[in-house]
Amino acid sequence: AANPARAELVRPTNGLMMAYDPRIPADRQKFRFELAGLKDKEEVEWVLDGDSLGRSASPNHLWPLVKGPHSLSVTIYGAADRPARQIPPVRFIVR
Repeated sequence: AANPARAELVRPTNGLMMAYDPRIPADRQKFRFELAGLKDKEEVEWVLDGDSLGRSASPNHLWPLVKGPHSLSVTIYGAADRPARQIPPVRFIVR
């Protein structure tokens, strides 16, 4: 289990390899990003390959699979809308 005093990216893990299945409709191929240790009143910004996927108070984000190598980082915002914590990027691949 993650240490609740420290935010941690649970999914994806660094080096994860996923497979895109052409037999499954694209809108049904999604991966859930998961963050542990998010505190009340904090917001998460998910940044994939340098582009923001948006911000929310949820520790999860459902992402439609896209083939290729990817890098995901997370910024956690606290009071006064200031960045409170940064999660180092993890790299993963969708084949």
